Amino acid sequence: MNGKYEDFKYVIADLSRIYFGARYSYRELTASEDVSFKLRMIFRTWMLSEVEEDTTLESHLFYLEKDSVSYEVYHQLGAKVRVAYPVWKNRFGKKEKIYQEKILFLSELCALSPQEKQKREFLIRELQISKLRLMQFAL
Repeated sequence: MNGKYEDFKYVIADLSRIYFGARYSYRELTASEDVSFKLRMIFRTWMLSEVEEDTTLESHLFYLEKDSVSYEVYHQLGAKVRVAYPVWKNRFGKKEKIYQEKILFLSELCALSPQEKQKREFLIRELQISKLRLMQFAL
């Protein structure tokens, strides 16, 4: 595999959230033992009813619309998205493009059209899901 994308393929959990690298495809997530059975079933049942298995989280979240089933499911799971975007800073007398990161609620991300996200050069890096919300989610 191409090593430059592997940095954005991870599943990490802390006490309150589960973090998914945005380069994972739904095929990889539903086959991974690192993902709980309940989440794999949520992905199979709800997400794959709207997108193909080879769709990455990055692509799905970039084009996600508020009136979709996927949005409703992610919203119920308390999803947040970590994005990176360029800003120009003056450093040592030269303008330099650096990337800042921000964590957005799903509603904030979906309030922007795909064209606006492209214009701002948003890079979707990570999906975060609430463990408490996952526990409360009924299949």
